[in-house]
Amino acid sequence: MATSLLLAEDDPRLLEDLQRHFHSRGFKVTACADGPSARSAVQRERFDLVLLDIMLPGIDGLSVLEELRCQQAVPVMLMSALGAEQDRISGFTRGADDYLPKPFSLA
Repeated sequence: MATSLLLAEDDPRLLEDLQRHFHSRGFKVTACADGPSARSAVQRERFDLVLLDIMLPGIDGLSVLEELRCQQAVPVMLMSALGAEQDRISGFTRGADDYLPKPFSLA
């Protein structure tokens, strides 16, 4: 069975690139472009891995993360252009397992 991945990213090009990248490596990808869609996906599915942008429209990624932590014990990697130390600390204290600063390479 394929590894299930929740991918939440509001940048359409990055979302498409990441979705294609993970699909080509055998992942089952659920892609969301905003916070409400990501929250809805968390409520209806279980995931093996979550890649979550912090600055999502509608509901920010940190709020989605808090709700996710109440429902699932799944590895979560935050992705964000917010690179300040305090932003990283905030992500980790809310339950993130890792933090990937943007921009990053898929190579």
